[in-house]
Amino acid sequence: MDTNLVGFENRIKFLLGIKKMTIRELCEKIGMSDVNLYRRFKAGSIETKHLEKIAEVLGVHPGYFFGSELERITENERRELILMRAQVSQLEKQAKSWEDIANKYVEQAAYNRSIADLWIKHANDIEKMVVELRKEVAELRKIKSV
Repeated sequence: MDTNLVGFENRIKFLLGIKKMTIRELCEKIGMSDVNLYRRFKAGSIETKHLEKIAEVLGVHPGYFFGSELERITENERRELILMRAQVSQLEKQAKSWEDIANKYVEQAAYNRSIADLWIKHANDIEKMVVELRKEVAELRKIKSV
């Protein structure tokens, strides 16, 4: 069954440009000669099975190749895209918020670590002072017992 298409060639060339693919590469993937595809361009019609293969290779819905349906599909996709962008934006804000919270915890942990290090240093200093005081007490006891 042949399907009549308006602007079929332009739409394919547009998608090929996006995919950085040649017509010859497309033809190899769909099992059609490039000469035959060019004939289809001129005639403005193509068999449904080839249209479906082309759409699959180019990553679009076969309806893409129909003018009036294209606008409806695109409008629906635009609405969906706007909703998805809003969701992505919201998720990015949430991620940023969680990242800020995580950074504050990291800062607090680093601060707590530096305080702990100070306490350890003070404890070591006090321990040294205790050792020195014990030595002095021992010396004083020696002197007093003499």
